[in-house]
Amino acid sequence: LESVRISADNSKVFFLNGRGDGTYAIGVYVVNADGSGLRQIVSAASAAAALGIASSHINTNGFDSVGGNCLDRSNDGSSIVFGVSPDTGGAAVLTATSTGGSVHKLVWNLNQLFSVSISGDGSKVFYIAYPLPSGQPNQAVVTNADGSGAVTLGTNLSIGDAADVYQMSSDGSTVMMGSTGRLYNSDGSGWVLLSAYAGAGYSTDPPSI
Repeated sequence: LESVRISADNSKVFFLNGRGDGTYAIGVYVVNADGSGLRQIVSAASAAAALGIASSHINTNGFDSVGGNCLDRSNDGSSIVFGVSPDTGGAAVLTATSTGGSVHKLVWNLNQLFSVSISGDGSKVFYIAYPLPSGQPNQAVVTNADGSGAVTLGTNLSIGDAADVYQMSSDGSTVMMGSTGRLYNSDGSGWVLLSAYAGAGYSTDPPSI
């Protein structure tokens, strides 16, 4: 169980079950805040269909072999964004309704997906990832929820560890990127320094600003 998110009205909890255990299949789940009504809303089959591949390509680790914050939900309760990592084509970012309908491919062909976030109104999606082929620097990108209008906010960023925080504003106009200490404008027009120091997560990360 990972990437736990509670709905804005505190009524539901969304999470990824990244590794099938024989009892619960891998996928995206939602449960009522009182523990009742547990149900799967995105399965390996529905994610694979959005990518145009067989469900067997999203195996027992297909929702797990991605970064530590690879699920988010919009404040208005309409949409979710999440990552999958099939054994072909690289990691991908998908969107769906909060009930699991209309699963849609946002971006594919990623070497490693590190984090995703969706604006409160569901109009914008942010992700930070290492693209394929491997060896390229990470990229922080904002797109419209339908995948159009992609804007690269930065590359080769100090992205900390899996507990780092990346969050879009309610209207999608800004993105907070924790380890960089910066609040970015989603249109790529600039950023504001929020912190004088931000720690790098690993020895191989770029230096902190």
